[in-house]
Amino acid sequence: MGFRDLAKFNIALLAKQWWRLITKPGSLAARLIRAKYYPTSSFLNANLGSSPSLIWRSIWSSRKLLELGMGWRIGNGQSVLIWNDFWLPSFPPERISSPQRADLQKVSDIIHSPSGGWNEPLIRSSFTTEEADRILAIPISSSGQEDVRVWLGEGSGIYSVRSGYRVLLNPSENSSGDNIFNHLWSLDCPSKVKI
Repeated sequence: MGFRDLAKFNIALLAKQWWRLITKPGSLAARLIRAKYYPTSSFLNANLGSSPSLIWRSIWSSRKLLELGMGWRIGNGQSVLIWNDFWLPSFPPERISSPQRADLQKVSDIIHSPSGGWNEPLIRSSFTTEEADRILAIPISSSGQEDVRVWLGEGSGIYSVRSGYRVLLNPSENSSGDNIFNHLWSLDCPSKVKI
C-alpha cells in the first residue's frame, strides 16, 4: 500500500468538478459559474478573475490537468476549432502545427457537406502529410451528431479521478491516444451512445 501525493490527488479530485461543468453545461452549477467567471469564453480559456470565490479558485487550479488529457470526438465539426483546439487523437493532446489558413476555422470546414466524410483534397493541400493522414484516419459521425469532449487518459473517454491522478504522476507514460480513440469507436454499445 503506497501513499498518494495528496496535492496531486486533490487536483485530480477538483478536475472531476471541471469535467462535470464541461459534460453537463445545463446544470445549475455550470450555468452559474459560466455566467460569473467565463460568460464570453470557453472554460479552458477562463481567467481566475480579480476576486474569485474559494470554489472557483479551487476548480480553476485543476484546469491544466484537463488540458493534458482532454480531446474531442468529432461529430459534425461545428464545435471544434481547427487551429486552437486539441482534436487530433494523441496523448498528450496536440494542436495542429501546419500553417494556418484564414478560410478554415472549424473542423466542419474540412468535412465534405453532402457526404459527411472528410474533404480529402482540401485536407491534403492544407496540412502536412503526417497531420493529413492523422485527420483522415479519424472516424466522423455520418449522421451529423454534435462533437463530444473526451478524456484521452481513459478508455471510456470519461474522466476519472484515478486516470487524472495517473496523468499527473506520469504525463508522458500514459497509453497512446490513438489506441484510446480507436477503442472509443469500437465499443460494443448502441450507436446512440457512441455518437
